[in-house]
Parts: sequence; C-alpha cells; structure tokens
Amino acid sequence: MEKTSEKTSEDEPAEKTSTWLALRNAIFRRLWLAMVVSGSCIGAYNTAVYWALHSLGANTVLVSLMATVSALPYTLFTLPAGAIADMIDRKKILLAVQLWHAALAFAMAILWMTHLLNPYIILASAFLFSVGFAFGSPAHSSVIAEMVSAEELGSAYTLAGLQMDVSGIIGPLLSALLLPLAGVSFIFGANGLGFILMFLAILQWKRPKGAVKSSTGELL
Repeated sequence: MEKTSEKTSEDEPAEKTSTWLALRNAIFRRLWLAMVVSGSCIGAYNTAVYWALHSLGANTVLVSLMATVSALPYTLFTLPAGAIADMIDRKKILLAVQLWHAALAFAMAILWMTHLLNPYIILASAFLFSVGFAFGSPAHSSVIAEMVSAEELGSAYTLAGLQMDVSGIIGPLLSALLLPLAGVSFIFGANGLGFILMFLAILQWKRPKGAVKSSTGELL
C-alpha cells in the first residue's frame, strides 16, 4: 500500500517578515527618516523650553502648568480632529499642521533672540503646539496605512513606535550638547526646520486616486 504524502503548513516556505520591512517602501522610508529628525528636534525643543523657563525665572506653578496646557488640546480636540480627518483630505491636514508647527517654532526663536519671550508666551505656545498635534494625529495614523502595503503595515506601525523611542533618546541629548554651544534660539529654529522637513516628505507623497473614501463616498 502506497503512502500518499500530504502537504502541511510546515512544508510551505515561511513568509518573510521583519521589523524593517516597511523601509523598503521609498515613500514610507522618506517619511520615517523625516519623523526621526523632526521628533529629535521636538525632544530637544522640549528640553530647551524648560531651560528657558528656568532662565526667565518662572515659578514652580508655571513650570507645572506646562504639562496641563500640553495635554488639554488632546482632551478638547481629539474627537473633532477625527471627524475632520474623515471629511477633509488628510494629506492637506498634515501639510497644514507642519506649517503651523514650523511657524510657531520660528516665532519662538525670534522672540527669544529679541528678548520678548516670557513664561506666559511659552505656556501659550505649548498649548498651540499641542493643538496641532491633536488635529494631526488621526490623519497621521491613517496616512501611514495608505502609504504601505498590507504586508508592510505591521512593520510600519512598529517603526512609527520605534521612531518615538529613538527621538526621545536623541532629542534631549542633542539639547544638552547644543544649549551651551548654540543657545536656545538655535534649538527653537532647528525644531522649525524639522517640521519643514516633514512638510517636504509629506508633499512628495502622491496619493492614488480612489485609495480612500469617506463615509459619504467622497475621496479623502
């Protein structure tokens, strides 16, 4: 009696997976590298802001309020931001957010150079920065899913999380090195350039027609 051989899942070649798989996608790779640079600049900026508050003689109440005003926009605007991301072209939202952040960063650099910056303006800027992040976050998550294939999606989200960890390490270190050498204005300005880099990376992305539709059937 002859034995009939049956193919099992073990006989099939295992699908190649890797944390770095999404980086083979040139569009996502450009965006990810821009995210690393911009995220590092944001980390350096956040450190420099607290140094600036200390230099300006801010009391402990004002310093502690930084966390409050930074978190408040997420509470206020997360739901509206998600609705807007379903109604408006997400690429346009992200481009507008990068320009908003760049303008704030450059304004902070100019105000520091002209000695017009004070703790209350810094608090207001923290709120305005977070408003931009709150409105950009839903669109950003959706856009990553559009940029990569289904095979690369898991890798893309893993790399997005890794980028935050890497930037969180590099940013404060850069700030510690550059503050004594280049000063606060340089770091504030570099943060603005990081957002411009993000703007250019998103601008180069060409969305395929009909890739995503809203609940009303309109292209986003």
